[in-house]
Amino acid sequence: MPPFSTDKLDALMERAGIDVLIATSKQNIQYLTGGYYFFMYEAMPAMGVSRYLPVLIYPKGRPDLAAYVGSNEKNAMAGHPIWVPNIFHAELNSVAVARKAAEYLGKLSVPTRTIAYEQAFMPADAADALRGAFEAKYVEALRTLELLRAVKSAHELDMLREA
Repeated sequence: MPPFSTDKLDALMERAGIDVLIATSKQNIQYLTGGYYFFMYEAMPAMGVSRYLPVLIYPKGRPDLAAYVGSNEKNAMAGHPIWVPNIFHAELNSVAVARKAAEYLGKLSVPTRTIAYEQAFMPADAADALRGAFEAKYVEALRTLELLRAVKSAHELDMLREA
């Protein structure tokens, strides 16, 4: 079960005209997965000639079709399972992850005309790979994700009080 209100996210996506939402920032990956972020890149996502780029795909109204694309983190996820039903692993570079995400988008049985992604949190090479591999209208996801996280749930308020 997702750790956030899917009804709220679906309504925000509907209002913004978004069919599929793609999250890539550390804060939104952690929020949408219920706290998961691959510990190897917690402090520094850059490595070699690329970077660690987790991707969470959420089709409006279909949490059962949500997907997570990560890089070589099967063992880490075994110790911290997430609610996302479709989990894929790609090579440890941003372009490979974006291509795997585009491949999954191509298999979805729901509308994918308008895709929102966090433009400030996706490297240009990954954004180019995604847009080049999958035909859609691409828009900014930031406002939708900010609005989702703006109003805290009772559980989140309890955690803030405890902190």
